[in-house]
Amino acid sequence: MLFKKLLRTLWNYKAQFISMIIMIALGVGVFAGFSGEWYTIKKDSKYFYDLTGFADYRIMNPEGFNNNDLEKIKTINGIDKATLYLSVDSIADDGDKVNINTTTNMDVSGFTVTKGNSYDENNLNGIWLSDMYAKANKINVNDSFNLKYKGIELSLKVEGLIKSSEYLICVNDKTQLMPDYKNMGYGYVTTKTIENALGMPFYSQINVISSLDKETFEKEAFTALENAYILVSKNEAISYSEVKGEINEGKTMASIIPILFFAIAMLTMITTMHRLTVNEKMQIGILKALGFKDRKVIVHYSSYALFIGLVGSFLGIGLGYLLCWFIMNPHGPMGTYFDLPSWKLYMPWYVWLVIGLMNLVLVFVGFASVKKVLRGSAADALRPYTPKKMKPLLIEKTKWFHKRRFAFRWNIRDVFRHKARSLMSIIGVVGCTILLVATFGIKYLLSGFIKDYYDKPMHYETRINLSDSINNEKALEIAKTYSGDLTSTTPILIGDDVYSIEVYKVDNNLISLLDINTKPINNMSNNGAYVPNKLASELKVKVGDTIKFKSFAAGLEYEVKVIEITRSITGNIVISDKLADDISLIHTYSSIYTNEKNITINENIVSYQTKKDIINSFAAIMEVMDLMVVLLALASVILGIVVLYNLGILSYMERYRELATLKVLGFKDKKITSLLVTQNMWMTIFGMILGAPIGVLVLKVLMDLLASDYDIKLRLDPRMFIYSFILVLVTSLFVSYMVARKNKHINMVEALKAE
Repeated sequence: MLFKKLLRTLWNYKAQFISMIIMIALGVGVFAGFSGEWYTIKKDSKYFYDLTGFADYRIMNPEGFNNNDLEKIKTINGIDKATLYLSVDSIADDGDKVNINTTTNMDVSGFTVTKGNSYDENNLNGIWLSDMYAKANKINVNDSFNLKYKGIELSLKVEGLIKSSEYLICVNDKTQLMPDYKNMGYGYVTTKTIENALGMPFYSQINVISSLDKETFEKEAFTALENAYILVSKNEAISYSEVKGEINEGKTMASIIPILFFAIAMLTMITTMHRLTVNEKMQIGILKALGFKDRKVIVHYSSYALFIGLVGSFLGIGLGYLLCWFIMNPHGPMGTYFDLPSWKLYMPWYVWLVIGLMNLVLVFVGFASVKKVLRGSAADALRPYTPKKMKPLLIEKTKWFHKRRFAFRWNIRDVFRHKARSLMSIIGVVGCTILLVATFGIKYLLSGFIKDYYDKPMHYETRINLSDSINNEKALEIAKTYSGDLTSTTPILIGDDVYSIEVYKVDNNLISLLDINTKPINNMSNNGAYVPNKLASELKVKVGDTIKFKSFAAGLEYEVKVIEITRSITGNIVISDKLADDISLIHTYSSIYTNEKNITINENIVSYQTKKDIINSFAAIMEVMDLMVVLLALASVILGIVVLYNLGILSYMERYRELATLKVLGFKDKKITSLLVTQNMWMTIFGMILGAPIGVLVLKVLMDLLASDYDIKLRLDPRMFIYSFILVLVTSLFVSYMVARKNKHINMVEALKAE
């Protein structure tokens, strides 16, 4: 009997149940999707790191290491594996930049073959080439492939196509936001190929896999080696730090955005179950009169909440995996950024725990709702629900109130008479507004980001990358030829941490910095250093303070005064060439910025990149962002429709007798519709006013956490509010008229049945 009643009630309240299932599915789906995204990145990248032996530490020296140095490192307690390693920039026939790599131990900083022949350490003329670069340039196994390095020409055969975790994110540096496989790639050759080309063995790195912490390893390594130049941990390598950053960003998205969905779903569930049990009050009374125990009635009505939770969770899990797959697949948003051999999806354990706890909470909501109605005897339960009598509001005692139109007075009374429903309507609008403002805000902040860092301070057309063997005299000569400005990047130690200092030689005003207000600094001072905002916060320095650092090149210590806090895409300290000369800082220019477009590749110029190419790589990010904006905006609109429609139906049921009475008094359907739409517009506008500033706050939190590597200034684009408000208003109007259509079916006789 109760099962049949369950089915009948589900059908009678299908709109409410469907809306609640959709809300639960959205909450679970967004939560599971974002949780699965970061956890999949973590698991798939770890698999890749382990498969190819991603190094924990890289000891670098431009003068090179030998086997004796390697053996000294291996004797350190806590070293699992180590290898001599070389990575240099070379140029392909068509001018592409290709990093040549070789390792004496394939278990460290190695690769996995995706197509072609396995690695053969005795091969003299073969190269194992990045499969993504090969695909972009239509290169196949067994093709000839020519490279140039320091005047040396290498004629190689493509033995296989590979992936290496050293290039999990294949970018030139932090100024390149997305991989450009068309113009940049990497490959591995054997140590014999390098020895044959150079006429001797040469390795500029020792790569190490070790569980030792950096401080301990650094102390041991520098004690063992006399010629160590710089030590870099995996946390400072782009292919690890950026992946770690994406994982942290995913955790942020999974902990902030879904909370809004869950909170609104839970609050709406409480309201819905309360109204359901109130509307079923007489049915509950009949069940009690027929002899059904309270416990059985409680189980019956709690099963509605369990049904909603289970169906919503099931659909949500499917939606979550779909969302996760959409983001984490070779052709999805992350596929344009990560170069992974495996794209297997994973879901963290806590997702199942949260879903289980959510269902328990839903059952408790159902239990609490029916428990309240069951108080008293069967006769008490059989009495129809009567809204609480409401004392006159203070505003009702004023002459001004009584001079208002009937619609205004009726809506004011109704809003305060049904406070819970009115509050939930406002909360639904607030949640929808928060999501939309934050979503559109991220899009326009990132759009402004490229204008700040590339349009305002950068007036060049082409960036030339110089050979790592070039000297400053030759670099200055090339810069003069191309009428360009120069920069160098030198690793330094501040305390025990590795940072970088850039030297700017600006003669043609093609490059500059941004001040804290994102305005270009056109005339660099020679009196001190420009420190990025985030680095200044990390080092706890301000204008006027002094920064002490140590150069790896000569082991000398320096002091520079902080003269301005800036915004930077690289996060590096910047000084002028004049100041670098004054403090005798050893540095080698590595880049030239010029307006010339016809660049000749030679032994001194290894590659070049146009500003347009950099902006185009950012366009790929914006395409991904646009897609995410559409998805989150769609989810927000669906959330708004579901919440407002569900509450609208409940409101209609609550006011059924009142609306019937209005029809008896001669109010036309059009007039009653106007009353309902007006009240919904009040709730909507009030909710938007509350939601907009909270959305800005959420946007700031998201940008601080999601874009921690970039110093992005919070700016409020009017479009983020305009589009958000339009979507919320359209959603509210749509729902209002959907609910108002039911006015035609009001039975006026019902007005005479009220007590």
